[in-house]
Amino acid sequence: MKFIRKITIFLFLQSLTVASVTGKISGIITDSSTGESLIGANVMLEGTSLGAATDIDGHYNILNVSPGFYALRVEMIGYAQKTVTDIRVEIDLTALIDVELSLEAISGEMVIVKANQKLVKVDVAFSQKSISSSQIAEMPVSSVADVVGLSAGVSGLSIRGGSSNETQFMVDGLVMNDERTSEPTTGIPLSSIQDISLQMGGFGAEYRNARSGIINVVTKEGSKDSYSGTISIRHSSPAQKHFGISPYDGESFWFKPYLDDEVCWTGTNNGAWDEYIQRQYPSFDGWNSISEQTLADDDADNDLTPSGVQKLFTWEHRLNGAIQLPDVNIDAGFGGPVPFISSKFGNLRFYASTLHEEDMYLYEVSRPGLERSSYLLKLTTDISDKSKLVYSYFNGKMIGTTLSRGGGTSIMNDVWDLASQVNSSGFTMPWRLFTNEYWAPTEVNNSTHGLKYNRFISSDSFFDLLLKIDSKDYITGHGARRDTVNIYTVFGAGDDAWTADEAPIGFFGGPLFSVEGRLAFGGAISTSRDSSKVRTVTLKGNYTKQLNNNHQLKTGGEFVYSKLDLKYGSQNEFLPLGNYWSFMDVNPYRLSVFAQDKLEYKGFVAIVGLNLDVLNPNGDWYVIENYDDDFFSSNYTASTEETFETVSLVPQVQLSPRLALSHPITETS
Repeated sequence: MKFIRKITIFLFLQSLTVASVTGKISGIITDSSTGESLIGANVMLEGTSLGAATDIDGHYNILNVSPGFYALRVEMIGYAQKTVTDIRVEIDLTALIDVELSLEAISGEMVIVKANQKLVKVDVAFSQKSISSSQIAEMPVSSVADVVGLSAGVSGLSIRGGSSNETQFMVDGLVMNDERTSEPTTGIPLSSIQDISLQMGGFGAEYRNARSGIINVVTKEGSKDSYSGTISIRHSSPAQKHFGISPYDGESFWFKPYLDDEVCWTGTNNGAWDEYIQRQYPSFDGWNSISEQTLADDDADNDLTPSGVQKLFTWEHRLNGAIQLPDVNIDAGFGGPVPFISSKFGNLRFYASTLHEEDMYLYEVSRPGLERSSYLLKLTTDISDKSKLVYSYFNGKMIGTTLSRGGGTSIMNDVWDLASQVNSSGFTMPWRLFTNEYWAPTEVNNSTHGLKYNRFISSDSFFDLLLKIDSKDYITGHGARRDTVNIYTVFGAGDDAWTADEAPIGFFGGPLFSVEGRLAFGGAISTSRDSSKVRTVTLKGNYTKQLNNNHQLKTGGEFVYSKLDLKYGSQNEFLPLGNYWSFMDVNPYRLSVFAQDKLEYKGFVAIVGLNLDVLNPNGDWYVIENYDDDFFSSNYTASTEETFETVSLVPQVQLSPRLALSHPITETS
């Protein structure tokens, strides 16, 4: 415990780290006629309180600049005022703007020039791509994954062949990866995005828990004096999302042998089909044979004619999963000064955005598609000229169908997820097509509260502090149980009527198969269960100091505390001995501190840093031998856990050096 206290004290002494969501503007101010450096020139960013004065070498640095486009105004007594417009500031990068001033020929003379986007970014020490809101508006995209997926080496949120859980996803300095799975929590409305930075390799010491890449999103702030908004609505009419005819068509692979009069009565091997056609469809003995089986057994209640058996088959396969609903995407944002009270609370302003998506699956399963809804609110206030406070709130809900049969967190995100499950299903293929409960419906709810304080200490140094509180709930279980009370007439009338319940619709725990024996609509279906809850508190921040024109020092740390209440597993009501469950109620935490120096020289840039991580599982584990027969026995019962000795887990400490180097050679290398 003393060790943890010492680490915590050291953490706060070092201040706390938030990953960079700002950039920097640097350059030299010179006399246009002599080329000499100008000392004491005033350099200001219009529309902000940010600025600097040039040093004895004519250099200036403006730190902590939010990404976006700016106008830079340069003033000095005796010289004409000059304004450089369309300067783009990108996350983690330096915009180099050198300005030449001319002697003032006319009192009050002003010169306006437009900045040109540099082809070579000389301060990049790693592979990075920046995407602005104006660029996003011109792209055929509807999500952050679509935006970054247009970059080389990126597919969705997977970067350079890595899994998506190896990508760190950040919004306004808040890490939005699930503490349970490390998967990115997406659903950020595009209408809220100001800038996206995509980093692939060469991460600085301030970034942790990233293996493949980092996606850093900065959202919009509301204007101090005006209102603005945007809305995007996309609607795609219901349409088939696969090639060929529908699997629910009478001529399809799964119906033709049972409905084609040339073979359905006598069987595919005894009918009119030649050998070539037979090989293209499932083998079937014919309804005459199935009818004979019902007549030959001792149960008089199931006696059926060949025609009756076929009609019962048609009833049991009546579920048509063809998509009937449209794909919908609604993305809207609006912001500006908070009415009536803005001026009283430091130019209090807001930007609110929402996203609602409905993406239909390949065909309808327990859900027709994946539905996402999210809301993002950002409140900003200027406490003083040197400090700013930002509150962020994100709420997201995802409703869909789980890919897991055992309580895992995977969810069907698109048509490909379902297509791969159908393509490799074997004998359970009909179960997946003609019941709506083979996979369980699932729902994930998450919310994030973030509070960030930013303050300038001097013109060349500032710090950030950030508090984040996360909540995430998983709900996975079977859908509505099958209605076995209401009875339907399949064929016939009166005493000769054949009746059945609503099968294969709905969940049914007992074993139940269709009349021909290939379709199970009970028992081992919808077995996945999950009622886990995850709560996380994160405290982090940083301190940044521009030592001189060539060195920028950054140091800080992070503390993350999680409560993992995990309850998930597989439940088969008919075969309970085969069920398995995982229960976990733990409170792990981790600490990190880092220091790094960004060296910027002409034609050369490097980031040198050191990162210290302390991970404490904060729990116990069993003292057992490998392959212990008693511990790993299949005859598991919960009561046996208490018979095994446990020991407290030891914190893990890792010291990691970080080094990134870059030297631009040409415009493209």
